[in-house]
Amino acid sequence: MNYERSIAFHESLQATYETMAAGASDPQRKARYEDLAWGEYLAAQASRRDRDRVAAGIRPQDDEGLKARLAAGRNRLVHETPAS
Repeated sequence: MNYERSIAFHESLQATYETMAAGASDPQRKARYEDLAWGEYLAAQASRRDRDRVAAGIRPQDDEGLKARLAAGRNRLVHETPAS
């Protein structure tokens, strides 16, 4: 995984959502954009943390926290995906 590209992507989305929040006149829309910006900030932080762990020699398959996050993401996708 290219962590630097992932971090840059999330930071770019965060900046976009912050700009959209600043220009939103509807309070609900503004709050939604702020929430999205916060989510992108957290995603960038997670990518930084994962990059640093790999640099320290911690393999992703040995990282219990990463395994738990991946499992939670898979479970969420399974439960949130509408039945066809």
